[in-house]
Amino acid sequence: MQTHTKQRLEIFVETPALERVTALLRQAGVTGYTILPAQGGWGHAGGWSLESTVTDAQRMVAVVAILDPGLVDRVLTDVFPLVRRQIGILNLSEVQVVRADRF
Repeated sequence: MQTHTKQRLEIFVETPALERVTALLRQAGVTGYTILPAQGGWGHAGGWSLESTVTDAQRMVAVVAILDPGLVDRVLTDVFPLVRRQIGILNLSEVQVVRADRF
């Protein structure tokens, strides 16, 4: 079966930034994404969990999108400034997909 190279973008941000992130993705030409709740983790500032958050504003979500490589520069240019100002992480990795026409 033939596969096609795409880029997987993962953005972890606090819930209040979610609408701005997804709007920037759509404006940059991203055709789809999935939003996942983040249950907890460990990082630069130490550990955290849903139970330790006081308000919804502290809750984290993950936005996952598969992109055509041609969109990467625009998406990073548009989204990174927002993520940099927030508690957030943005990462990119190469993936193989079977249905290239979906991305």
